Order: sequence, then structure tokens, then C-alpha cells
Amino acid sequence: MQHIQLWGEIYEIYKKSNRNYILKNNGHKALFYSCLAIYIAITIAASFLKDTYFFTSIVLIFLTAMAISIIFIYTLSKDYTDELKGHPLFSKSKYIKFIEFKKHFDNNKKLSPEIIPALLEWEEIRNQRFDTVNFFTNPVTLIILSAFLSQLFTSFSTTGKSIEFVVIAAYLFMAVMFISWTAYDFLSSNKKRNFEICRLLRWIQIESKSPSVDK
Repeated sequence: MQHIQLWGEIYEIYKKSNRNYILKNNGHKALFYSCLAIYIAITIAASFLKDTYFFTSIVLIFLTAMAISIIFIYTLSKDYTDELKGHPLFSKSKYIKFIEFKKHFDNNKKLSPEIIPALLEWEEIRNQRFDTVNFFTNPVTLIILSAFLSQLFTSFSTTGKSIEFVVIAAYLFMAVMFISWTAYDFLSSNKKRNFEICRLLRWIQIESKSPSVDK
């Protein structure tokens, strides 16, 4: 049970290295909520323009999100001037996450650099699984599925309600595809989180083995 508990501690630390959490914890709550309110207001305003200015509304929301992201990174980078000096603006967010992650890692009495290899090995084994997605990408499966759909649409076309059946089938197909895409995106997000955690742990391990550099 030890490694399960330790990974639970690491997940909690990872949450505290979130950019929004750091902003609020570093005394930038007013900025965070102001930008959030502006984004919500612009999104709502853009929704009224979507019928006549669809492309413009999408671009407006995207530019607002990008501007807020830059403001957040710039504001936080000023809190870590010494550590981030010389680094490009858009790479600073990744290093700020590491600085905060390492700070909470070092303050946790249950965690130490010595146990990182075991934690990484645990995560590597935990992620090993039978890849069921390969079943759907198998050429034989695709041929059978294509033949089934072709037969299905042919059967529908011979009935008096061919258009209705085809429309219903198309909607059902799109619904299944959307649900599958959403589930895949959720699983990918978890994989991305674990990948970032393992990278942060490796950086801590490397730093613990490196001699300290005097400023």
C-alpha cells in the first residue's frame, strides 16, 4: 500500500503546481478572477454573434484566451525572476510548475529523492495494459465493419423510409464517435498528467544528484 499512498501525495502536490493555484496562492487572486470574468463576458457576447459572425466570434474567444494566458505567464514570471532569467516567455510556465512542485515535494515528509526510482517504476508498470484500441484498427475489423455499414445502408435504401433511417443511423454513428472521442480525450489527459509528473520527478532526481551552484 505504500506506493499507492505516495502516489496519492504526489497527485495532491501536482494540483498545487497548477498555474491557477499558483496565481491565487502568490497573491494574484484579483487578477485571476478579473481575467476569468472578462473571458466569460467575451464568450457570452461572442455567442450572440455566432449566427452572423461565426468565424469572428471564434477568433475573438481564441485571442482572449491567448491574451489571458500570456498575462498569467508574465505575471508569474515576475515572481521567479532569478530562477527564470534568460528563458523564453512560453517556456517559463513549465519551469514555474517545476519550482512549485519541487517546493511542495521537499516539504513533504513522506517523499524524498531516494524513492523516485521506485515511484517511476511503479508508474511504468501501472501503465502497462492490453491495448484494446488495436482491435478497432485491425484491417480485418475495419473490413467487417465497412461491410456491415454498407449492408445496413443498402437495406435501408430498399425500404420506403430510407432517408429517415439513413439520417438516424448517421446521427447514432456521430454520437458514438463523439462519445469515443470524449473518452479518449479524458484518458489522454490522465496520461499527460502522469507524463508531466514523471518528468518533474526525474528533474528532482537529477537535481538531487547534481552539485549545488553558487549564485
